[in-house]
Amino acid sequence: ADQKGADVTVRRLGTVHLIPMASRDYIERRGMPTLETIEAHDFVTTPRYAARGGPWEPWHRLLARGRLVHEADASLTFGMMVKVGLGIGLVTSFNIIDPSAVPVDLGVEVRLPIYATALTERLELPATKVVFDLVCELLGPEAPAFGPQMRLDLGGTPMAANYARIINTG
Repeated sequence: ADQKGADVTVRRLGTVHLIPMASRDYIERRGMPTLETIEAHDFVTTPRYAARGGPWEPWHRLLARGRLVHEADASLTFGMMVKVGLGIGLVTSFNIIDPSAVPVDLGVEVRLPIYATALTERLELPATKVVFDLVCELLGPEAPAFGPQMRLDLGGTPMAANYARIINTG
């Protein structure tokens, strides 16, 4: 249901699931990380995850046990550091679509709600309403990657095909 203020309409969409992942190359070189071996593993992170407490705390506890080797503010740079094997990173679960990505079960999953916002008066324009509704559908709780429970079986979905094209794997 939309929440409408005088100026803004807000709609709760789905959930972004962030989990530790490493590249196949990293795992071939360093072995599969486990909670028992985590001290011997490298991590990459981003200042975007710097908040303490709440959903971020399990990630910070994990980082404290391993070796933080790189940090990047830019999302693309951060994602590429994980992809090229510099270390384990906390990335969105839909990155599993990338064939080089391997989820690492370290007991960490950060769940973040997604919201769409729009100026209420702009939603009266048909073109704006169409785009708003499309975004809400693509990132809504019925979308395979953004449901309340994390899914790693996204192969064969339209979202997987589109994402694979974006990251040059399909």
